[in-house]
Amino acid sequence: MMARPVLLLPLGLAALAAVAAGPLQGIRPAQAQAGAGAATRVLRVAPQGGDYPTIQAAVDAASPGDMIVVADGTYNEAVTIAKPNLTLRSENLHGAKIAGGPDRDAVRLREGANYITIDGFDITAGHNGVHAHEARMDHVLNHHTTVRNCHIHDCGAGGVQLNQGDYRLVENNVVDHCAAVAPWCSSGISICVPIAEDREPGFHIVIRGNILYRNSNPPGGTDGNGIIIDSFRHAYSGGTDGDYPNSTLVENNVSYDNGARGIHVFRSAHVVVRNNTVYHNNWDLTSDATWRGELSCVDSSDVKWHNNIAVTDSGVNPHNTALLDGDVGRYHNQDVEWVGNLLFDSAAPASQSIKLASDADKAAILASNTLGPDPQFVAPGGGPDADFRLAAGSPAIGAGRAANAPADDLLGMLRDAQPDVGAYEYGATVPAPQPASAGEGLSKNGVPPRTAIQPS
Repeated sequence: MMARPVLLLPLGLAALAAVAAGPLQGIRPAQAQAGAGAATRVLRVAPQGGDYPTIQAAVDAASPGDMIVVADGTYNEAVTIAKPNLTLRSENLHGAKIAGGPDRDAVRLREGANYITIDGFDITAGHNGVHAHEARMDHVLNHHTTVRNCHIHDCGAGGVQLNQGDYRLVENNVVDHCAAVAPWCSSGISICVPIAEDREPGFHIVIRGNILYRNSNPPGGTDGNGIIIDSFRHAYSGGTDGDYPNSTLVENNVSYDNGARGIHVFRSAHVVVRNNTVYHNNWDLTSDATWRGELSCVDSSDVKWHNNIAVTDSGVNPHNTALLDGDVGRYHNQDVEWVGNLLFDSAAPASQSIKLASDADKAAILASNTLGPDPQFVAPGGGPDADFRLAAGSPAIGAGRAANAPADDLLGMLRDAQPDVGAYEYGATVPAPQPASAGEGLSKNGVPPRTAIQPS
């Protein structure tokens, strides 16, 4: 069995400079354990000497506005939250471990669990790590959910699976070795069938700064993606045209060595996918699917793919390409934009490594993206010590489209005026200014865009 990573958040620039190995040893130093505002009360959970011996007991006793701080230890429980405005925080980063039992979610958000923050835990479960889902699909289950700074691993189903809601922020987590038991609808991070709580401007759903690897379904499974934006086109979305009407942002993530796609936008709309790095996914050969892409866009509309690095290995899966723009018959891709992406096939460097539906504009894609060069990562691989920062001389350095790039990179460092492609900015050492809502989770209007690009 592969050794699990030891995850440490550096405390500042000096600590960041000392990070020599893979990105799993340092996510985003800025705002790593930021406060969630003034709590009404602070309830402390500890095996001994705390206000409560279990997390569930504290949740049951809490009132809206309370913060629950959990001391180091393993808590063998399945936490259910059905009330609003609570912050659950590990006292020390990953020191508090929530171990959901067999066939149980570690944290389940029920109806009315609005404005909930889950911060800094080590999470494992027989089913999902953090889950929001109910059988009834004609109403908003919950909204304003923040999952940050967690190590979510060895979950039989999804790592983070948030359905039927609005305003979701999933940032600065490591999600690995999940989805290996559930045969369908399970991936590292999945946002599925969202329902609009309102139509305020700005990004309502944000997935950023996460590292995802070795998530895969069992034989015959349908998912096992690193990140999936799933089925935003559905009857209960709240949009007059049947599409979820609000905007989604996927940025600065690293997704590698997952059984299915690195980042998959499936039957969805109004999504920006920018400055992510995906590498050697789609290795699961038990699926007979031939439409496989590291960056995959299927049956979707109004999707912008900007400044991403996608590296495939067609020697492992001959159906896998760096870029997939396709459909499976129910819908067709419309208004899908591929700009500034770097595409590479490790097994066939001369390959264009794209697969397109018949109505895709191949000439525009060839003209607007970089096809063929090795991005030259520091130490690519499939394990926890893989390092996907750019090496000196990488063709990704300075090759991003400035108008489409976020202000910072995965480590929270300021990007250059001429930014790099992918999740990391080469040589960056200056922390980027953080939006005012960074420590608060999603505001009413969502996380504001950090650059000039606006959601449609």
